[in-house]
Amino acid sequence: MILIYVDTNIFLDAIKNRTNLFGKNIGKKASKIFVESISCKFYIAVSTWTLHELRKQIQPEHVKMLFTMMRKKIKIVKHDESDIEKANNRSNNHYDDALHIVLAEKCSADIIITRNTDHFNEVGTDIPVKKPEQLV
Repeated sequence: MILIYVDTNIFLDAIKNRTNLFGKNIGKKASKIFVESISCKFYIAVSTWTLHELRKQIQPEHVKMLFTMMRKKIKIVKHDESDIEKANNRSNNHYDDALHIVLAEKCSADIIITRNTDHFNEVGTDIPVKKPEQLV
């Protein structure tokens, strides 16, 4: 089964049902990623770094239901100091994105899902980088 690494912003898009700068709803496409995971289309890699970033921006109870529904479809990827060092070595300008790439590679993800494809492609990885609408 396909393993997708989902970066923090996709979780935030879905949970907050966000819109982009042009007023287009991007939350629905992000939410569809999680619905399709529950429907057994793929597994989702969630890093401890993503959980750390989510805790800074939203209350835990806002994500509890999502994680409860997906619990059998989640693979947790733990980050450590060596991952942080690798990310620092890969990019001075886009550290957070580099760390997500390092963690996606660590868990052997098949695809990375993000809205920030430009930065991910700039940092570089052999894993295909896609926006949610390119996957669902």
